[in-house]
Amino acid sequence: AHGESGSVSLVHIEKNIVAHAHSCTQILFWMEGCHAFSNVNGVQLTLSPWQGLIVNRWVAHDLQLEDPHRTCVLLKINLQDDFLERHFPSLGVAYAFTTQTINMDPAVLASIAQLGHNMESSRINAKLVESDVAQLLLQLEDLQHEPAYKHRFRGRRKMFDYRLRQTLDFMRANLVESCTVDQLAERVNMSRSRLFQLFHDEMNSTPLTVWNSLRMEAAMQQLESMELPIGEIAESIGFTQSGNFSRFFHEHQGLSPRHYRVACRAT
Repeated sequence: AHGESGSVSLVHIEKNIVAHAHSCTQILFWMEGCHAFSNVNGVQLTLSPWQGLIVNRWVAHDLQLEDPHRTCVLLKINLQDDFLERHFPSLGVAYAFTTQTINMDPAVLASIAQLGHNMESSRINAKLVESDVAQLLLQLEDLQHEPAYKHRFRGRRKMFDYRLRQTLDFMRANLVESCTVDQLAERVNMSRSRLFQLFHDEMNSTPLTVWNSLRMEAAMQQLESMELPIGEIAESIGFTQSGNFSRFFHEHQGLSPRHYRVACRAT
């Protein structure tokens, strides 16, 4: 389901997901199946009935199934910065969490159950889902005033370093390009090591992770809103063979492009 806040989806994870990132803040909740864990900023965090995860935009993270022979269902909430800023105006800058975990208190559990129920409806009501997300965010805002969460919410700088912005603009405009990190660094008059450091300091990620994530988001948007054959979508982000694209997509989303498109049509 898509709305002004971003998107909400129930995702059936079939296999481990490689390190990737998102251009928005992502909140993950376990719904059923085996437990999972994610490596975020060098820390392994569990995703279970007792703990949800928060990943700020562009932060590299993976997802590993606790039992590789089983699957799990996750509730994914992708939140756009402008929506978060409207809900947290006191911050005055782009919103960010300093914590990566959410303790599942009764109020949060009830909100997740309600949101999951509305997402499983045969006819999803986008306005109702949006209301559920807003209610959940209010509960997360309440958590920030509790002692255990005192230092877990903060603002972040809204604008990246201009050289990083130039690099991101080039990446977005050249999703098909096969370009090395050295060539990227040369475009903004930086050394390879300095560019890596800039991505780490400002985005908690790497150039390749971010570029692949931009490719993934472009592919997902096309799968959601267009009837193009999967082969054409693959070519639009630099893959000459649809089989390679399907493997790439599966590694980054935990399901195939075809299954992703079917899931989007269902919602």
